[in-house]
Formats: sequence, C-alpha cells, structure tokens
Amino acid sequence: KTQADKVAALNIYYVGYLREGVARLADLMHQPAVAAEARRRADQTAALTRRLFWSPRHRLVVDNLPRLAQDGELRLHDRTSAMALGYGIIPAGQEQTTLDLLAGLPTHESPPMFPLPGEKGVIGFSFTANTCWRYWALTRFGRGEAVVRDLEERWGSMISLAQNKTFSEWWHPRPSVKGEVWAQNTQVPIFLLYGHILGITPTQPAFAKFDVRPQRGSLRFIEGTAHSPSGGIRLRCDGGAESLELSLDVPAGLEPALVLPAGWQPRNIPAVSPESFAVRGFSRWRLPRMETPHRWEI
Repeated sequence: KTQADKVAALNIYYVGYLREGVARLADLMHQPAVAAEARRRADQTAALTRRLFWSPRHRLVVDNLPRLAQDGELRLHDRTSAMALGYGIIPAGQEQTTLDLLAGLPTHESPPMFPLPGEKGVIGFSFTANTCWRYWALTRFGRGEAVVRDLEERWGSMISLAQNKTFSEWWHPRPSVKGEVWAQNTQVPIFLLYGHILGITPTQPAFAKFDVRPQRGSLRFIEGTAHSPSGGIRLRCDGGAESLELSLDVPAGLEPALVLPAGWQPRNIPAVSPESFAVRGFSRWRLPRMETPHRWEI
C-alpha cells in the first residue's frame, strides 16, 4: 500500500542477487574472494531482514512488521513471501504456513490484493510477469499441483487468451490503441511447463548435468522435449498419486538426476544411494552418464 511496504522485498531481492547472481558468476570466473564477499553480504542482509520482518507469531514474513501497530493490519505480498522461501529468509522447517498461503490464493479472480484468511490484513498479488516468483517457490517445495491449477484456472481464463490467443501483460487488460498489453507474457507458462512441471532443469552449463523433477499435479500425464546443445531430452511421466512412471531419453554424454520425495525408491536404475537435496523432504538420485543416447524406463 505504501513505498515503505517494499523494503522487505527489496532486501530479499538483494540477497538473491548476491547469492544466485554475483557469487555464482564469480565461481564460474574463478574469483573466490568475490564469491565469498557476495555470500557474506547476502548472509548478513538475510539475517537482518529476518530479524526485522519475520513474525514468529504468524509464521510469515510481514512487509510492514516494524509498523504493524501503526498500520493496524498485516500487509504481505506474494512476491515477498515467495522470495523469502527461495532465499532462506524463513527459518528452516517453518515454511508450511507461507506455502499454504501462496498455494491457496483464489484462482477465479486476480485483484491487486486479497484479504488474508483469518487475519486483519491483505496480501498483495503480482501482475502476470511477476507471478513467476510464486510459482518458483511452490515448485521448489514440491507444490506443483497448485501451479498446475493456477495455469488451468487463472491463466486459462484470461480475456486476452479468449480474444486473440495470447497472454496479456495485465490480468484485466483494456483495449489498447498502441497494442502494448496483449501479447507480452507467453514466457511464464512456457518456462513453467518445461522447467517446473515437466521439471527438466540444468544444474551445469549446457545440461552437462540436469535434474528431472516432474510435478504434473492433476494432469493425467505430461510429456515434452527440452532441447540442449547435445540434443533433445525427452520425458514422459505417468503414474498415480503416490508413484511415478518415467520414460526419459538422454543424449550421449549428459548426466541426469531424479529428484523425488524422500523415501521413494526409483526402479530400474543402477544401485546408487540418494543424495540430499536443497529442499528437505526430497532426495536426488544421480544416474550414470552414458556414452551413447539412452532411454531410462523408471
């Protein structure tokens, strides 16, 4: 509602810029001192942001927490909450309240703000391009079913899609003489479908190593091909609510890894032990790099 309500989001974005941008680029450029300083600043900023904006009582990052008594209401934003999940502002093990809030936003409307369930307050809602942050956070923590539902119900009912088969920049675009708002956000559904629903994501440049983490939600199956410099990586995923059946075609020389809920045991793979994954409750199973194109039936 005010510029002051953006302070938490700005600082969390800075944390991500340092950790995922500067530090990783410095690693690739063999500049360890630059990487270490970027991570130090990120950790320092994250700790201060957590102290100022994390509410243990609500188990939420509250954008106006320092002014809560003055404002008389909780003010959250979906982007702030999503980035807080992605960049470790929320204490480990206390993510569930935020995940449930982001997953449960109504899909039949897209106003600038939703009322907070059970509280006096609001949660701001991003325009179409910035919804990527909420989707990234939800799929990171295995809540792909909410993203599939959002694509089907919110994006699938956009007026621009009905009128000219495009995804507009705004949820409620008005007729535009200049044509500025009617076809600017096809990228959000596309990268979601490949990187987060089909779930093929490079972890090294050129897909030398990549993760496979399908999250099909209510879809009966998903199938697609992600193109790498070495060739197409094709995946089909079927199965029930508690199981997956995968058919994965991998070009020669690439090393895939399956990311599955902890406790799941993939079939028909070499005897390997699962590795820990960045998100608790999931494990990574590395498959061997093959010298010829290979199909995995799992």
